[in-house]
Amino acid sequence: MITLYDKNTNAKLAYLDDIIIEDTIEITRKINGEFILKFEVLEDNLKCGYFEAENYIAVDKAYFDITYIEQIHSDSVTYRLECEHVTYRLIEEEKEFYTYDGTPAQILSDILTDTDFTVDTVEPTGITTFAVHEEINKLGLLQLLAYHTNSELDFDGFKISLKNTLGQDRGFQARFGKNLSGVKKIIDRRKGLTYYAVDIVELKNHPSFAEFKELEVIEEGDTIRIIDEVISLDVTNKVIKRTYNPVRLLNTSLEISNSIEILTDSVTKIRRDTVAKDKIYHGIRISPDNGFESIRSDKMARGVFNSDIFALQTGDGTGENWTNKLYFDAVTGKYIFDGTLSANMIEALEAEFDVTISNTFITQTLSAETAYIAQLTVDQLETSTKVQNYLNNNTNDVNYIKIFEQYIQFITASTDGSETEQVKDRKYNNLYWLDDTFKGTTTNVTDYPVLIYKYSEQIKMQILFENISGNYVPKIILGVGDGTGTNHSKAEVFKGLTGLEINYYKSNTGEKRSLLVDDTGVHSTIEGYKTDGNIRNIIVTNQTPDVSMGNINDIIFKI
Repeated sequence: MITLYDKNTNAKLAYLDDIIIEDTIEITRKINGEFILKFEVLEDNLKCGYFEAENYIAVDKAYFDITYIEQIHSDSVTYRLECEHVTYRLIEEEKEFYTYDGTPAQILSDILTDTDFTVDTVEPTGITTFAVHEEINKLGLLQLLAYHTNSELDFDGFKISLKNTLGQDRGFQARFGKNLSGVKKIIDRRKGLTYYAVDIVELKNHPSFAEFKELEVIEEGDTIRIIDEVISLDVTNKVIKRTYNPVRLLNTSLEISNSIEILTDSVTKIRRDTVAKDKIYHGIRISPDNGFESIRSDKMARGVFNSDIFALQTGDGTGENWTNKLYFDAVTGKYIFDGTLSANMIEALEAEFDVTISNTFITQTLSAETAYIAQLTVDQLETSTKVQNYLNNNTNDVNYIKIFEQYIQFITASTDGSETEQVKDRKYNNLYWLDDTFKGTTTNVTDYPVLIYKYSEQIKMQILFENISGNYVPKIILGVGDGTGTNHSKAEVFKGLTGLEINYYKSNTGEKRSLLVDDTGVHSTIEGYKTDGNIRNIIVTNQTPDVSMGNINDIIFKI
C-alpha cells in the first residue's frame, strides 16, 4: 500500500496505488547513505492536488517527502515525482561542530533532540567520544555516528535505529542461467574498494520457487553469493545498495561490496573504558572565519587564536556572544587580564609584581580560597579604594593600609571632592584606562585618564623598624600629633634591650612621659624628673592629680 500523508498533521490523505504507473516506481536505498523514491502517476484531479503541498508518502514502512514534481502532457497527463526519505529533513539542522561523550544511545538521542524523530533500537554499546570538528548537518551526524560505531542505520516511520547489521545470510545465490541477468565488477583503487553491480530477477513470487521462497529474499545488508562460470566469478559479499520496484518485485539492481564505503574522514574516534559523569568536553576546530577555536560544549568558554585575536573568552551559552577575559592588546602590545584570579586548591603560587597593587589594578583581584600562597613578593602594597570611589562619585573618607620598605602605615584620607588628580605609576607616568569599560590601564595616552579626588591624608598609626643603640627594633607609633613638633602628642611602643617601653610626648612641648617594664619591675619617668625607685602605689581619682595625693614613686590616674 502506497499512502499519502499530510506533513503538518500526519493525517492520511489518499491511497496512490490506483494511479501509480507500476513500471515507474523505484526505491533506491544504500546502507548509511542515499534513500530515495521515484515514480510516475496518471493525473487525478483530487489526488494530484495534494502533491503541490509539502506532504509525504509511506511505502514499506518508510516515509518519503515529495521534493520534485514534473507535470508531463503528451497523449495523457502524467506526473513524475521524486522523493527523499524523511531523514533528509535533518539536512536543514546545521551544527557548527559536534562533540559528545556517552553511549551510542545517548549520542543518538542528543542528535535527534528537537527534531521529528525518536530513538528506536540501539544495538552497539559502550561509552565513546564522538567528535566532528567542522560544520555539519544532523543527517551527516547520523551517518558519521553509524560509521563511528561500526553500525548501520535503520528506519521505521519516524523512528531511527542503530543496528550492528541490517541483513542476514539467507543463502541467497545469484547465478547466470537462473536469476542473474547482468554483472559488473568495479575496482576503485582510490578508495581501496572492490564492488559489484548486478541485476537480478527476483523469483520469490514465481510459482516454480514456491517451496524455496525464503531463500529467494534479498534485502540491504544481506549476504549474497554471485556465480558466473563464464568469467570464473564466484564471490560472496554484502548487499550495500538496492534499487527495486516495491509494487512488482521482479527486476532488482544490487551493489555488493566487501565493505561499506567510508563516508568521511572528519570524524574523530576515541574510545574509553570509562568516562566521568557530567564531564565537560571541548570541541576544537579550525575555520577560515575564526582560525583555531576550542569551545566548551556548554558554550560558556572559548579560546580563539587567529591573525587578529589571541583570547580566552567567556560566553553566555548561546555560542553567539563572547567576552574577552585574557587577551592580547595589539595597541599596547600587552596581554590584558580582566577577571578574578583564584588560587583554589593550589599549594604554591609564586608571583613578583613591579607595580603598586592599589588604585590602578582594581579589576584584577587575587584570592586563595582553600590554599596558601607561598611567595607573593611585592615592594609596595596599598588597600586604598580611591579609584573606585571616584568612579562611584563617593567622597567618603578612605581608611587604608600602605606597606612599603620598612613601614606599615594606617592612613585616613579625606576629600571634599572639589579637585581631582591623575594617577601615576611608580615612575611618575600618567595612567590611562584602556577604554570606557574602566577595566584595564596603560601608560599610553587614551581618552580615559585614571582620575581620583585630591585627598588630605593623616597617618594615624605606623609600624616600623628603628635603629636603637645599634639594633633594629620594631616600633609602633600612635597618633597624628598636634603639628607643633615631630613627636608632639604622639605615643610609641617598642621592645628595647632591657624591656618594654611605652612613651608619650606631651602636646606643644614634646616632653616625654615613659613607662618601662623590665626584669626589675615597672618604672616611670617624666622628662626632667626621675623617680628613684620602682612604682610604689597606683592611685585612681576623679580629681586633678597633685603632690598632696601621694608620695614618691606613686602613680596617680584621673578617670
